[in-house]
Amino acid sequence: MGSIEATLDKIRVALKGARRPALLWSGGKDSTALLYLVRQVMPEIECIQWQLPWLKQKWSFHADLARDLGLAVHDSLPLSTSICHGNDRLDVMESYSIGSQAIVIARGTEPYEEGQPYVCGREWLERPKAGQVEFPWDLLLCGHKSDDRDPLSGPIPLSLDLLEIPGSASISYPIRDWTDEDVSSYLVSSGIPWDNGRYDLIDGVLKTKSDKHLNSDYYHACFRCLDRREGPYVACPKRNGAIIANVSEAAAHYEPSFDYCNLRCSTANHAEPAAPTNGAGRSSAAIAPTPAQ
Repeated sequence: MGSIEATLDKIRVALKGARRPALLWSGGKDSTALLYLVRQVMPEIECIQWQLPWLKQKWSFHADLARDLGLAVHDSLPLSTSICHGNDRLDVMESYSIGSQAIVIARGTEPYEEGQPYVCGREWLERPKAGQVEFPWDLLLCGHKSDDRDPLSGPIPLSLDLLEIPGSASISYPIRDWTDEDVSSYLVSSGIPWDNGRYDLIDGVLKTKSDKHLNSDYYHACFRCLDRREGPYVACPKRNGAIIANVSEAAAHYEPSFDYCNLRCSTANHAEPAAPTNGAGRSSAAIAPTPAQ
């Protein structure tokens, strides 16, 4: 990790010359640690947090901390929503404008559990979309670390402190050399609040709880009728178990590639939803062209 002061120096360098910076704050331990570090340099830093409209109990920690710190927290609708398969998982990819390019946020899903709150996959993919969005920020501070692992694709190391994107906001990674142990030590020793609905403190390290009902990076959802691993007909819990057709072939699917530091990147036009078809979300994110309107 190096010293806290060395990290603060990285933040000062990143902020120097930025017209209007913002911090991607998901509410997780990494972005919360970065929030407190950045506020030592720029107390008035704005935050961007791309929330989902369902299961608001997952966002209680975020709301409480934003209120207590007096944060300005911005949200917006996604440009597109699609499904991504990998590692025997089905996750949702949502793209958000950051200028001429879009950042793709991975939303983890957990299996539907009878009797528990959940999101209908079709309703998720049909959620309202944004048109062309004016993005006023020119620098985004991100809490991604080189030792992070993505549930779909494994390790996602970083090799740059600053990713410059022509026509879009640049992205700075001030804690890319930190580890989970470093983040946990900083939060605990500094008395900084962390989401105890999402993490357990075990031997001095914040570990993600196996129960993800209060974890805003993961949503229990039913995607039976959109999951290509399922058969041609499925039972729909939204319709009291009625048998309906699997329409996965009509859904937009996102296939990640790894053009930059194992981050999800798109070399083709970003897919728009073709049918009823994740701050800031999980730590993996991609850069993709903003769809033409």
